[in-house]
Amino acid sequence: MVTIQVGKKKIQGARGSNLRETLLAAGVPLDSPCGGRGSCGKCKVRVLGEVDPPSIAERELLDSGLKLGLRLACRVTIRGPLAVELLSSAEESAPSEEVISRDMQLGAAVDIGTTTLAGYLVDLPSGSVLATASRLNPQASYGADVISRLAYAQEGGSQDLTEAVRRGVADLLVDLAGSLGQIRKLVLVGNSAMHHLWWGIETSSLAQAPYRPASTQPISEPASTLGLSLHPEAQVYFLPLVAGFVGADTVAALLATGLDEGHARRLLVDIGTNGEMVLAANGKLLTCAAAAGPALEGAEISCGMRGIQGAIEAVNLDDGINYKVIGDVEPLGICGSGLVDLLSELLRVGAVDHTGRLLGQAEFLAQGGAAKLASNLLEDGFQVAVGPQGPIVLTGRDVRKLQLAKGAIRAGCEILLSAGGIAYQELDEIILAGAFGSYLSPKSALRVGLLPPVELERIKSAGNAAGEGGKLVLVGDQQKKRAEEIARKLEYIELAGRGDFQERFMEGMLFD
Repeated sequence: MVTIQVGKKKIQGARGSNLRETLLAAGVPLDSPCGGRGSCGKCKVRVLGEVDPPSIAERELLDSGLKLGLRLACRVTIRGPLAVELLSSAEESAPSEEVISRDMQLGAAVDIGTTTLAGYLVDLPSGSVLATASRLNPQASYGADVISRLAYAQEGGSQDLTEAVRRGVADLLVDLAGSLGQIRKLVLVGNSAMHHLWWGIETSSLAQAPYRPASTQPISEPASTLGLSLHPEAQVYFLPLVAGFVGADTVAALLATGLDEGHARRLLVDIGTNGEMVLAANGKLLTCAAAAGPALEGAEISCGMRGIQGAIEAVNLDDGINYKVIGDVEPLGICGSGLVDLLSELLRVGAVDHTGRLLGQAEFLAQGGAAKLASNLLEDGFQVAVGPQGPIVLTGRDVRKLQLAKGAIRAGCEILLSAGGIAYQELDEIILAGAFGSYLSPKSALRVGLLPPVELERIKSAGNAAGEGGKLVLVGDQQKKRAEEIARKLEYIELAGRGDFQERFMEGMLFD
């Protein structure tokens, strides 16, 4: 065994073992959307020590990053002691500035997202939020989306995924409270796969048609049975599910936004690796889910990344190339909101046509394109910036992946409107939910056709509505009952079973 220094932490690894696998086994969170197949290029680390030289494939993925000492953890074989630097923090915490006294009765709500765990520490008597924190879901190291993780579970990895998410939530709770002993209640929300993997429920029914959960019922268990060292009397409650791809997070989002109340015609769109949509119209609650894939969250995009420090989050091409980077640092890549902005701007200036084809320099200039932008049109891609790891480029292949994602979301919206018997012009409001929805520019979302073309002022952001719903359940038994009632009222529409889905999907991929 040899010693591996990872930041302030020391772990042990065996000579001849894979660095990615060693880091994961030690609980070190690492972006690895492709599951270690060496195709995504996202598990970049800076390595000092005894390792084999990079392979040809690794050289192609890293390019100029090799000069900076970068390697792909999934392609590094440990030969001796190492020092490893993680390029981006997988932890983003905002601990409470208040002093948590010993007599406080604390509760926590956690949204178990496919990509991110988002937690809230709450003073139960008052309902006030004492701290918030987020972490990368450790399961991301086994695959970027739900489908890849369910496939891993079917290959015998269910226990790995269960242990990973429980460990991630426990670490998040430490971030929030400093220790776990005072937490008396823990409320969880998440999609159906996260629900089953959290409880250790068999996932085979979710992984194959007709994609039904083993159970949709809410579950409550003592924390002690899950190996969580919370207060001795602490209970863990997971909100109910609706269907295979509509989970407790959607129920919680409806609870938080009050979509089930009143007579307004409202469409809730929660965009992530799986897009969930709910239409409230004519006394009904209709819901569906579309497999958007991880592209809109930056995964499987050449220079894509999560929305953390170093990510380009907004782009404007009015006067040259202008962009905003999270943390006001040099850009390392581009996250979902930046990708939608960039695509929207490329459409506006005519560098991408209605089919999603990136124009070459000569064609762009011949159509009246600005010379200062034409120079950034490469052989297959548009260079938006140059960062310390090299050029940040949106390729033609990236555009296609974004088209697939937005086509699926748009098709789901159109089918809900059709099933509800209303036209998009009759919508009173479109609510964008989820972390991605909070930062997404509604103007850009409309231009790329991600949403039905309503007036801009009808689009509102609800932030992490799933987490907000979890907090409501945490502090109120009445809200818990209401959430369970919402789950019973939701009518699920299976998109795969509809003959018009493929046609709407293909139409949704085009740019108007």
